[in-house]
Amino acid sequence: MADVGWVRLSTRLFENRKIKYLLNQPKGAELVLLWVHLLCAAGTVNDGGRVYISQNVMYTPQSLAADFGVPKTIADKALTLFQNLELIEVESDGCIQILGWEKHQNVTGLEKIREQNRLRKQKQRQCDKSRNVDEDMSRDSHVTECDKSRNVDEDMSRDSHVTECDKSRNVTQQRREEKNRKEKDDYHHPKRNDDKRNDDEKKAHTEIFALWEKNMMPLTPIVGEKLQDLLGEVGEAAVEQGILAAVEHGARNFAYVQTVARNYVSGNSKKQNAGAGYSSMDLVNELYGEVGGEGDAATAENSPNDC
Repeated sequence: MADVGWVRLSTRLFENRKIKYLLNQPKGAELVLLWVHLLCAAGTVNDGGRVYISQNVMYTPQSLAADFGVPKTIADKALTLFQNLELIEVESDGCIQILGWEKHQNVTGLEKIREQNRLRKQKQRQCDKSRNVDEDMSRDSHVTECDKSRNVDEDMSRDSHVTECDKSRNVTQQRREEKNRKEKDDYHHPKRNDDKRNDDEKKAHTEIFALWEKNMMPLTPIVGEKLQDLLGEVGEAAVEQGILAAVEHGARNFAYVQTVARNYVSGNSKKQNAGAGYSSMDLVNELYGEVGGEGDAATAENSPNDC
């Protein structure tokens, strides 16, 4: 119930015969003080002079003594004396009722306060209810926003993954299409590929011819034709090794170059298995033999029309 900030006490309180009777009892001052405590408690409850802890919990001598700070023996004696003096009445449910409450108190003012407090509590309950609804809506809105954000992030991540997959798929498809176009082009235009190979061969042959003229002697038509045939037989690498070996051993003639080139081709697999320390010239020397003397060089140089 709503409480009030005051209760009315008569200025003639201590002239009252009942109060004088209480004061004349052993521990009389404590009995009167307990009576004033009860009046204040009734004002606090503000329920027509009723005194209780709550509407469902009533005072007992033990709880009364504990709340009002008096011994239990005083609380027991006071309740008995107050009932005998018709100051209070203990109802069947244990509730203490101050008798003559309306006579001594401003009941109209108390009722007004009581109604104001009732309206205030009603308004407070409505505010609490509205606040709870707002909190629920805010929480639901927050959850909704979080769900929206999470869904957007998931969609963006999924779209990004799909985009990357599409990019990779497109690159693979482009490579496959390019390969197919090239294969079709090679199939339908074999001459074009042959021309390209011929151009590469001519370039390599030109380099060999230049190497001959730089290290051996001027290139004559006869030697040029022989070199062309030898290139077709053993390839550029072997002819290059033959020219280098001829320069190394001072045997600048075609016969020497031809012999070293052929031996180079026949022994190339041996070179591949020999390891990193095995040079091309080691292979030439092993296959053709060291040009050990001036006689060999002279023989090679005197080969008829090789140059």
